[in-house]
Amino acid sequence: MTQQSSLYALNVFSIAPGADFLATLVKSLMNGDLIEGYCPDLDPLLLPDATIYVPNRRAARALSSAFLAYFEGRPTLLPAIRTLGDVDDNEFGLTPGTDATVPEFERLLVLARLVQSWKDRLTSQALEQFGDEEIAIPTSQADSIRMASDLTALLSQMAQEDVSWEQVEDIVPDDHADWWRLTSSFLQIVVETWPQYLIETEQTDPTLSQIKHLYDRVRELEEAGSNGPVIVAGSTGSVTSTQAMLKAVAGLSNGAVVLPGIDFHVRENEWERLSNSSLYDDPLIESQPQFTLARTLAF
Repeated sequence: MTQQSSLYALNVFSIAPGADFLATLVKSLMNGDLIEGYCPDLDPLLLPDATIYVPNRRAARALSSAFLAYFEGRPTLLPAIRTLGDVDDNEFGLTPGTDATVPEFERLLVLARLVQSWKDRLTSQALEQFGDEEIAIPTSQADSIRMASDLTALLSQMAQEDVSWEQVEDIVPDDHADWWRLTSSFLQIVVETWPQYLIETEQTDPTLSQIKHLYDRVRELEEAGSNGPVIVAGSTGSVTSTQAMLKAVAGLSNGAVVLPGIDFHVRENEWERLSNSSLYDDPLIESQPQFTLARTLAF
C-alpha cells in the first residue's frame, strides 16, 4: 500500500521501489487510502469522478491495464487518465488546431531545413580554423534530420527547465572560444531563426504550448479547486511546470501526489540539505538517489 510522507503536511504519498507501482496505486485509490471519504470499492460509480495524471502516454496505457486487471475483466467506468507531457485538447476545451501549435513533425522538418541552410552558409575559412579536428557537419538530409532532432530535444529541455539562452552563454570557458563561435552560430537556429518562423506563421512551439496549458490547469486548480479527486502519480517533478502541478494537486483537499520510492528513513536535516543544494555548488549531489525527490518535496 502507499505510505504518506511525514515530512510534509501536504497530501504526498509514496510507493516502495519493490512494489508494483500501478497495481498498488489502483488498490490504494479503490480502497480509500489516497483520498479521504473517496472509496470506489464501496461505490464503483464514483470512479469516473477522479482524474489521474501520469508522466506520459505509455504510463497512461499501463494504468488503464492495471484498472482492468483490478476488476478482473468486469465491465467498469474508468477515471479520466491524463498525461503531464501531452496536451489534451478535450481537457482544455480546445478545438483541435485552434491554438495554432506547430505539429511536432512539422517542427522537425522545418528545423532540418534550417540546419541544412546553416551548413550551406558555412565558409571553408570557418572550417579550416579547426585543422584536422573532426566536426559534425550534416552531409545529407538524414544528417540534417538527426541534428534537427537534437535541437528539438534541446528546445524542449530549455523550455521545461525555464533556462534562458543568455545563461548558456555565461557557462562557456574562454579557452573554448573558437569552438563556441561555431556552436553559437548553430544554436542561432533555435535562438533566433526558429522564433522568427513562429512569429511569421503565427504559431506556437509545441513544448511551450504544453507548458502553457499545464500552467493554465495549475491556475484553475489553485483558484477553483476540483469537483472530483485529482491524483498525480509516478512523476518525480524534475521540471518546473510539473513541480507547479504537483504543488497545486497536493494542496487540494481531494488531491493526492504519489511519488515513486521516497526513502522515509532519510533524516529530516538530510532532506533539507538535498532540497537546498544546487548542482552549481556540488555537481556530484545529483547522484544522490533522493536528490530529485527532495527538490520536488521542497514545495
